[in-house]
Amino acid sequence: MHTLQILFTGARVGQKICFFMQSLILAFILMAPLQVAPSRTMDETVAPGNNYDKAEFRLWLPEGLPSVRAIVIITPGGNGDGRPEVEYARWQAFAVKNKVALVGCRFSDRPDPQDKSRRVDLVDGYIENYRNASRGSGKALETALSAFAERSKHPELATAPLLLWGMSAGGIFNYEFVAWKPERVAAFVVNKGGIYYSALLSREARSVPGMLFIGG
Repeated sequence: MHTLQILFTGARVGQKICFFMQSLILAFILMAPLQVAPSRTMDETVAPGNNYDKAEFRLWLPEGLPSVRAIVIITPGGNGDGRPEVEYARWQAFAVKNKVALVGCRFSDRPDPQDKSRRVDLVDGYIENYRNASRGSGKALETALSAFAERSKHPELATAPLLLWGMSAGGIFNYEFVAWKPERVAAFVVNKGGIYYSALLSREARSVPGMLFIGG
């Protein structure tokens, strides 16, 4: 089980976590669609699951990094593709500076027959059921990380702490992943998420540092 102390050791742990999260947010705010040649990039696809149709992932590793401290998981809004974002220059600069890996996610929707509370989207009848990480999409991410760990010869990727960055449906996925597997998450950000499957989270989940941006 990973704890925050694994990622942030020494004195003033809380200040380090705060600074790390501020750096993560700043990387996005300043991010422009500039691209540089990828260092170590690979793709992985996971078979369709209970609450998603497509689950596709892209890993980017800094050149010469001996060991990964954590993994930034980038998940965009509804049915969007976060894989190209791992090649954005500012995300890569953040990864190099902090000795972390980047993983961009693409999920596409599939109705979950077990979810009786599901709203019906007026456009296509779906509403990003992959947001509910405990129903299968969270496991798909873990499966991809294990595959990346083997293919990249970085076994630590299979268990490294996660820094979850998500927009809209991607942010809700982050929240639900924390609810499902809090021991795996070092910190998370939700940008304009608004519909959640989990209400009162466990004590462990409530101890995970997070920032939620609503509206605007």
